[in-house]
Amino acid sequence: VRLDSPAAQDFLRANAGRLDVVLVKPGSYAHVVADPDDQEFLRSAGLSLEIVVPDLERRQAYADKGDGFGIFHTYSENVAFVDSLRLLYPHVVSAKWSLGQTVEGRDIWCFRVSDNPDVDESEPEVLIDGMHHAREIRASEFPIMFAEHLAKGYGSDPEITWLVDNRELYIVPVVNPDGFWYNNWGDMCRKNRRNNGDGTYGVDNNRNYP
Repeated sequence: VRLDSPAAQDFLRANAGRLDVVLVKPGSYAHVVADPDDQEFLRSAGLSLEIVVPDLERRQAYADKGDGFGIFHTYSENVAFVDSLRLLYPHVVSAKWSLGQTVEGRDIWCFRVSDNPDVDESEPEVLIDGMHHAREIRASEFPIMFAEHLAKGYGSDPEITWLVDNRELYIVPVVNPDGFWYNNWGDMCRKNRRNNGDGTYGVDNNRNYP
């Protein structure tokens, strides 16, 4: 969407709750994930559109995806990876624990990286979480990859060793496991799977925090 006028920018801002706006460059353009109805809505308001990716679902379907996410981890694979970190690096990675369950009964897992991972010490704490938007597959990769990076580097990399010795890092790889699980079959959902009671499902976590 071209943002070449104040009116275009005001319209986009006023309808941010309805539209799936993923990127804004003020005074230039915005990237919007838009189905045909959204496209007509934008055009009827006099906005100029350029279709950058005609079929986003097809683009997201990696050639090696199969029933999962190919080179990326599904929800179940993500959980298994966290367990493997505990087995391989028990001196810096705690066992996972559940922060609670989703509406569909899936656990929201958390684990701690520290020099005494099974003890809650009086050290400064850091929270790292991922996968708020269910379709952003790579967002669940960073937390587990970063934890692995810290575990592998502990004791040999001075900067990593200092960080792990002097901080407690709490890692929640998947904030939205229901949406993540739902997308395992190729959907482009970004929301969770709450039943809204009107025939629709899902709340956009990242648009609804206090």
